[in-house]
Amino acid sequence: LRSEIDKKDGQPLQVANAAIESVQGCSGRAQVSSRAATRAQDIIEEYLRTTKGRRSVSNKNVEVLGVVAVYIACREQRCARTVNEVCAVMSAKESDFRREYKAVVQTLKLRVRSASPVEFLGRFFHLLDWTDQTIETRAQKLIESTPPDGDIAPWAVAAAALYLVAAASTTTTTTSSTSTSGSKVKTDGEITQTTTTKKKKLSSAASLFKKKRSRPALTGRSTAGGGGGAVRQGRGGGKQCNPGTLPSVAKTLRISFTQVNKAREYISSFDTNITPSSSSSKLNQVPVTNVKQRRPATPMTC
Repeated sequence: LRSEIDKKDGQPLQVANAAIESVQGCSGRAQVSSRAATRAQDIIEEYLRTTKGRRSVSNKNVEVLGVVAVYIACREQRCARTVNEVCAVMSAKESDFRREYKAVVQTLKLRVRSASPVEFLGRFFHLLDWTDQTIETRAQKLIESTPPDGDIAPWAVAAAALYLVAAASTTTTTTSSTSTSGSKVKTDGEITQTTTTKKKKLSSAASLFKKKRSRPALTGRSTAGGGGGAVRQGRGGGKQCNPGTLPSVAKTLRISFTQVNKAREYISSFDTNITPSSSSSKLNQVPVTNVKQRRPATPMTC
């Protein structure tokens, strides 16, 4: 490729090297798979072999072309990345990205597939640093039960689904832990009272006249720990049960809060059992029935 570029149209060899290095740099920073990185390099080489590609590439847009190649390769390998994500790792402007993306797709006549929200779940779950693996599984079921909408970005749907399921898990864990702790404290109190009664029956008649005024021995401890430790455990330990707020989730993932909030409302509107403020038990069930079609289902696109 480098020899072909150097012989045709006088294209500097340094630009071709910079284009390939840009692909390698973007692939490494975005942490894409080896297959996606190889495919991205093939795309940039195919583009530079065309007359339009050789004439359009320069030192100004060479890094953007590398970002475009990685973005397309990730789509083809079903490990999609957001436009903001790939542009951020190489400090590229989104306006430049969209211009070069259109040029590469039209020149190579590529048919870039639409991304699925499920492709973003695993990576978003890892970025949020949660530990409950069931959240990702239930989020996938929630996405599959929701008809797609081309007006909402798939990455927004993925983030909203994760947040809804995680928020539901938080409420469920808090409620169950609090109720369990209360029952344990009550049981310990009954045991203490029973022990005190038995001791009273075994006391001698002489000691009854000398009985001192004493207070029933109520320890207030539970099997989970003393001093109300069981109640504190109900809050959940770790990020698996505390997703925070929706704006904080969007900030962590570096995506638009407006889009994520729109996706959250959209997911909730397609089932009567799921609303933005619904209870955790309804969200955990993730029903797949009673879905009312509000608009024709169209493929989601970024």
